[in-house]
Amino acid sequence: MIDAEKMMLAILIKRGGDESIPDIKPEYFANPKNRKIFECIRQLYLDGKTIDAATVGIEAKEASYAVELSEYGDYMVGTKDEIDKFLGELRKSYTKREITSAIEKACKTMQDEDVFEAKAELENALQKIDVKSEKERPKPLKNSLFRTMGWLENQFKLHKEDMLLTTGLPSLNRLIGGLMPQNLIFLGARTSVGKTAFAMDTARHLAQKGKRTLFASLEMSDIELCTRYIAGEVKLDMQKIRTGCLESEEWTMIGKAVGSLSRLDIVVDDISRKVSEIKINAKEMKASGGLDLIIVDYLQLLQPEGRNQNREQEVASLSRDLKSLAKELDVPVIALTQLKRDAENRRPVLSDLRESGSQEQDADLVLFLWEPTEDNLRSSHQYDWVSAKQKTNEIGGRMLELVIAKQRNGPLGALYLAYFPAQTRFIELSKEG
Repeated sequence: MIDAEKMMLAILIKRGGDESIPDIKPEYFANPKNRKIFECIRQLYLDGKTIDAATVGIEAKEASYAVELSEYGDYMVGTKDEIDKFLGELRKSYTKREITSAIEKACKTMQDEDVFEAKAELENALQKIDVKSEKERPKPLKNSLFRTMGWLENQFKLHKEDMLLTTGLPSLNRLIGGLMPQNLIFLGARTSVGKTAFAMDTARHLAQKGKRTLFASLEMSDIELCTRYIAGEVKLDMQKIRTGCLESEEWTMIGKAVGSLSRLDIVVDDISRKVSEIKINAKEMKASGGLDLIIVDYLQLLQPEGRNQNREQEVASLSRDLKSLAKELDVPVIALTQLKRDAENRRPVLSDLRESGSQEQDADLVLFLWEPTEDNLRSSHQYDWVSAKQKTNEIGGRMLELVIAKQRNGPLGALYLAYFPAQTRFIELSKEG
């Protein structure tokens, strides 16, 4: 393999550089000296400078070694085919080294009898092996246009059959066009405003249309989530169900509700704590029975993969990992997120996203939930909505505003909702309440 590394360097020096240099990673070279020489060749190429044995030797401070490498080029013509041949060998060897290293680390982890940690560690390491396949290369516009037409035709078919990924809120669906594959969606709110309930309502709506959701719950157990679902189905106060203060006919209602809810294809993952662990379960679901949506409740409770980072860097890394997850599995990811404390009692803005500005950069869609007071409504001259809020309160609900604060490919906007906490239900409100 070392000879192949030297041959690649020799051809690059002989050709005076090549357009494939940006595709070659320094990690492909196992020999540290070869890696250093390539980094110098790459830097000369990026700076637009001459690449030959002399310039590489000066840049690397390894003049004699650079001359030795250039002599290897005498055995080669220096064609593009030769570059592709040796680049393939470098990638293959690099991949073998990385896989071997990942397996060895996983085996070491298993010595501590933590097989689940070993599995997650191995999966994460394999995903990070940076080798571009032909499919991952930049695509000609013509090819992308044909793929786009196929996607649009499929979207049209799903729309006609009412099978688009949508929420249970018609006005929101009109504004965002549904939940789009590969999109990262952040739903932000302060504590106890209804983030989890909104996510549960969305998962239930999709499940009723035959769609499959992975609900990664880092805050609540599966029993707590199911208690909420049951309360919403039978329209009983959740506290009454939790304490078991039920009449015989109410037990009958709950039995029927469980039968109905058990047909919903929602998978609750209250075990995973890292994005890599969620990814393992999501990929298994997609391979076995399909997957349409991932919900993560919530971002700040995820554990970062790396170490020695400050909190802002950790959250930024988690945000990028979730976006990568959405793209890789071709499904929307809804991540619930906390807002800053000073977002209380006012309409949230993008800068209220807690601990990292990367969330607003990575997100395709950002939604906020907040509860305006009557004073908020009057101060913003929304007098017609004051009576709607009063009527909502009278029947045990809370009036919330759902704000579309960012949409990469669509308009911004807002709508008012009636939220019934005891039943985990949301409905759209009119000005008449």
